[in-house]
Amino acid sequence: MSDQQDAKPTEEKAEQPEVSAEENETADKTPEQPPKEMRAVVLTGFGGLKSVKVLKKPEPTLGEGEILIRVKAWSYETLVNFYQTTRSYNSKYSHLSTHRRENLKSYVYHNFFLNFTYPLRCLRVPPGVRVPQVEYHWSRPVVFNLGGLNFQDLMVRQGAIDSPPKTPFTMGFECAGEVEEIGEGVTDFKVGDRVVALPEYRAWAELVIVPSRYVYHIPAELSYLDAAAIAMNYLVAYILLFELGGLAPGKSVLVHSAGGGVGQAVAQLSKTVSDVTVFGVASKNKHEALKASIDHLLERGSDYASEVRKLSPEGVDIVLDCLCGDECNRGYSLLKPMGRYILYGSSNVVTGETKSFFSVARSWWQVDKVSPIKLFDENKTLSGFNLRHLMYQQNGAPYIKRIMESVFSLWKDGKIKPVVDSTWALEDVPEAMQKMHDRKNIGKIVLDPEMEPKPKPATPAKGKAKGGDKEEKKKEEE
Repeated sequence: MSDQQDAKPTEEKAEQPEVSAEENETADKTPEQPPKEMRAVVLTGFGGLKSVKVLKKPEPTLGEGEILIRVKAWSYETLVNFYQTTRSYNSKYSHLSTHRRENLKSYVYHNFFLNFTYPLRCLRVPPGVRVPQVEYHWSRPVVFNLGGLNFQDLMVRQGAIDSPPKTPFTMGFECAGEVEEIGEGVTDFKVGDRVVALPEYRAWAELVIVPSRYVYHIPAELSYLDAAAIAMNYLVAYILLFELGGLAPGKSVLVHSAGGGVGQAVAQLSKTVSDVTVFGVASKNKHEALKASIDHLLERGSDYASEVRKLSPEGVDIVLDCLCGDECNRGYSLLKPMGRYILYGSSNVVTGETKSFFSVARSWWQVDKVSPIKLFDENKTLSGFNLRHLMYQQNGAPYIKRIMESVFSLWKDGKIKPVVDSTWALEDVPEAMQKMHDRKNIGKIVLDPEMEPKPKPATPAKGKAKGGDKEEKKKEEE
């Protein structure tokens, strides 16, 4: 009896259908996840503004000696709506009036557009500003990770820079953010570090991978906005003035594009040395805004050399030229004995929206050829500075790291304060580039990947427009 009972389960098992190995493998397989994507500002072809587009790109893969920086900037609009993005918000306080929301929005925009890592209630609120009293805490620190726009980016877009990568590629040479992951062999950084980076391209994306030698720690009190505004501009200005120019008390400096990011950095750094006179060349419409930082303002496009001679008959000690072309000859003619002329750009080759071979040839042709014998006889010095070549082609990373530390030390001591002209969404990069191209900015132009783009004007359909015209004509005939 027991043998028969024991045999029944065996028979039942035997009757179960056999499952093949292939079917088992199919059952074990989980559906493949689509590759993660990020937004990036991509140059699709050299030329005009239409070639700059915000596209979805696969997230980059971390390699040895590299650092992954997460771009998760929060705009002021996001801060106003913080209760929608924080898991721990108590919903009973979610019904805020429009007036109180707009009040908070205005206050946050003008006062907290910085490294925001603590609750709103910890900040001092001026009289007259009503902030909603809510119960919440942040599930993780809120940070601004931003990118900077430089004139070099305009030259890259046009293909007016040497050895550009093949299109399409992600643009940008500068960004600030938080370390999310580190590659094998990286010892100077850890996850969560606040950094600024100067990669060769690929900076304008939500995720950026940068070799660790081009990444720099930023002071704890320094906002990401200011870090993005300081990094490249003040680095260049510091090298021009102190490393190449030998700025000392009693000297005089002439700087072109005085209203730009580097020009404003030169003006501030010059004032860290006593009795230094700064001559600044800028468009007439910028003079009112620049008069506090520049001793003598000169109009762009005018005979500024004569104006300098009236104020300083002997000339100036240092000329900082980012234009090239005919300005090289004028700058050299203004040098005192023992003076130094330093070329650090060639923005005169950017005349229209696209690359002009005529402009490039003209800039080259207009520059006089100065022999070493002439420099010897006149006791003058000619210098050049190309940050991109120094960093990426001439092994200058250790030198740049030392200079960056000196710049941040000056910020800690309160001797410099970056000037930010405006902040733009990634989708509005073409407009930001146009503003810089037209030389309308005063200070740094910063890109915020979390900022809402400006609304585009609606364009009526062609068919509807034509139909509307016909109807209007019929009405007039009637």
